Amino acid sequence: MPSLSLGLNSYINAASYLFTVILAVGVMSHGMERRNAFVWRAVGMVTAMLVVTELFTLAVQAIYAHALEKADYIIYIQTFKYFCIFVLSGVGATVCYKCSAWHGLFFATSGYCLQHMAAKIAAVFTDIVLPPLHWSVVTVIGFVISVLFSVVFYLLYVRRARLNYKLIITNRTQVAIAACVVGVAIIYNSFGMSYISALISFAGDPAQAAGLGKLAILFVHVMSFLIAFLALMLDLGMCKNNLVSAERDELERILDDGKRQYEYEKRNIETINIKCHDLKHQLAAMKGKLYEEQIRELSEAIDFYDAGIKTGNEALDVVLTQKNFYCAQHGIRLTCLLDGSRYGAVARHELYAMFGNAIDNAIEAVEKLPEDKRVISVTEKSTGGFIAVRVENYFDGKITIENGLPLTDKKGEGHGFGVKSIKMIAEKYNGGAAVSTHDDVFTLDIFLNVLQSE
Repeated sequence: MPSLSLGLNSYINAASYLFTVILAVGVMSHGMERRNAFVWRAVGMVTAMLVVTELFTLAVQAIYAHALEKADYIIYIQTFKYFCIFVLSGVGATVCYKCSAWHGLFFATSGYCLQHMAAKIAAVFTDIVLPPLHWSVVTVIGFVISVLFSVVFYLLYVRRARLNYKLIITNRTQVAIAACVVGVAIIYNSFGMSYISALISFAGDPAQAAGLGKLAILFVHVMSFLIAFLALMLDLGMCKNNLVSAERDELERILDDGKRQYEYEKRNIETINIKCHDLKHQLAAMKGKLYEEQIRELSEAIDFYDAGIKTGNEALDVVLTQKNFYCAQHGIRLTCLLDGSRYGAVARHELYAMFGNAIDNAIEAVEKLPEDKRVISVTEKSTGGFIAVRVENYFDGKITIENGLPLTDKKGEGHGFGVKSIKMIAEKYNGGAAVSTHDDVFTLDIFLNVLQSE
């Protein structure tokens, strides 16, 4: 935060502080959808913040110039100024981005914490570690550290976290608590620094006073840093929990859809089998009335739709038959070596969803490839109650794998969200799922311990 001083340094410190706050809030709101006329909205909010900062600076100068005996009031003015900037930064986020006021409060809280932590790190260097410096050097050091801190935090966390801000604000109480902690940090920092001078005045020896002053300043900076860190962790922890919860709800929804889809496809295949059986009898009755070539073509067409895959498990039969129809119609070779009798402990709709997602991902990857690479292989190895399923396919492009799972990238090959649902089902049966790539081959491994699940 800018130091309490007069003249040019007051304006430069205030401008530096304002810029680093705006940068930190911008870092935390990265990825939000912008409102129309974003630039003009941003310019308007920055102008409002500059005007507020200028008014407070003039108020401080007026107190020094005309009422020096009331200089203690300056600390209240400074504290109120920081609260106003905090509120305006939240309003600015709400005005500039398509978000609610609660989102704006979240961005203001996390952005302020980010800026405040950086400012405290800089203050430890300039107030404790380094010898006394000119105010301009102190300002530059604080500005550079704050900017670098925000940039590094963006690169290491914000950009990699890929936060969906539409989902992060579900616990308004937690956002409010984090905002209150920020308020505590503002008050503590402002009043803590003002009382250090009073503490030093009780020390008679100059050397003792200097040592006591540095310890007190260090204590205030460290505690202020920790308070801001606590508020930031509250915000980010809420984000993480809400995103995990939302993702799990989505996976549960996918499983529910898969259950309905399984029943639907099961009825379809049963209907097709009945129709094919009837058509075979009707075709046999029409021999002599049609040319042999016509009968042969009709028989081949009937055999194609009647050639369902039989593995010994109804759910596997349904999903593999369905996917095999699709692959045959789109020039994709699907080979499966599975013993369905081993999957009796797995719920049918979950088995359908797991293999359906795995093969759908593979189909999406290969259907735009050259004909010789439109190949999908599904194999299985088992020992006792432990089953290892491997799905392999070619792919073209780049797949980023993190924590054993591919990052969703609809511009590339879509092995993202579906694999998470596969992993969730596998974990229910004491197993797991992981992916890997080698050259242009993508491999999905699914592990199930059906013996422990029975």
